[in-house]
Amino acid sequence: MKEVLSKEPILKLPDRDKEFILQTDASDVGIGACLLQQHKGVKHLVLYASKRLLGRERNYPVGESDALAIVLAVQKMHRFLYGQHFVLETDHRPLQYFLPTQRAQD
Repeated sequence: MKEVLSKEPILKLPDRDKEFILQTDASDVGIGACLLQQHKGVKHLVLYASKRLLGRERNYPVGESDALAIVLAVQKMHRFLYGQHFVLETDHRPLQYFLPTQRAQD
């Protein structure tokens, strides 16, 4: 893991003038998130977070686990996201219906 994290792309300092991209995902045992920004057309990692699911959380339906990942990510990364426009990327398509407006990306 150390080897992978020390190779390109490596962590970059956040640039408040650039848009943040928040990627989240959930599995049967944990949830995770990455905060990224684009530099010269390449997405670079700014921050990441993960959490092992509690026993009761492992019983959540897939959509709720993915929503929990989003909540965790926003809580952990609020210092960067508060008051900023950011893009949320998740692989659970039904979550789009929670958003007041949608961007079509098909």
